[in-house]
Amino acid sequence: MSRPTPIANLEHPPQVDVITEDTLEQMATQVRSIAHAQMAESDIQEREQIRELFRAAAQKILSEHKLNHGLDLSADQHISTLRNIFDYAYGHRVTNYIQRLEGISDVFLNGTKNTILVHRNGRREIAAPLFTDLVTMNTWLTNLRMTLGMYDSAFDPHHPSFNTRLPSGIRVNATHTSNTSYSVSFRIPNRDLRTLRDLHANETIDTQMEAFLTAAVNAKLNI
Repeated sequence: MSRPTPIANLEHPPQVDVITEDTLEQMATQVRSIAHAQMAESDIQEREQIRELFRAAAQKILSEHKLNHGLDLSADQHISTLRNIFDYAYGHRVTNYIQRLEGISDVFLNGTKNTILVHRNGRREIAAPLFTDLVTMNTWLTNLRMTLGMYDSAFDPHHPSFNTRLPSGIRVNATHTSNTSYSVSFRIPNRDLRTLRDLHANETIDTQMEAFLTAAVNAKLNI
């Protein structure tokens, strides 16, 4: 498995890599430094405001890099590179990779050892680790927590785990393991199951249970 790159979709132009991954990581570090300093000064905690700080910082760093290195980018290259920098800085490099996996129900990151992919049919696949050093993994986890607004709890050997949910609905559990490494699990919802009729069709529930749940919801009962 190659190292993950930001997901592409119809809202963005095709990805055109013109800057090395090491340089992207360096630029992302600069972006985080600028954004975190501004957050500390203004006590910003709203997620969209944080995203805007990261976007502005990424634009600043890319503009400086282009000027200092005489880098001439096309419009598509500029947008794609800016998006890469933002994703690396904001903590999306790994989560975007996971979100574009198809047919996968769970992903387990065993520190720098390996990655385990669990397919929806139960098959388990062992893949290469997404991190090659624990310092980078710790930075990613710290940044992920910050961008999800988790300011009121610590994550360290004395507070060894946290649970959260990504905006896409993916559940995340991260744990400090006994050897000072990290174990992170992602539970990916099955987006093919959106209605009670879908659950009935795949025989998760029968006709009676579908009718009962429908009635309970219509009656606004506490479930």
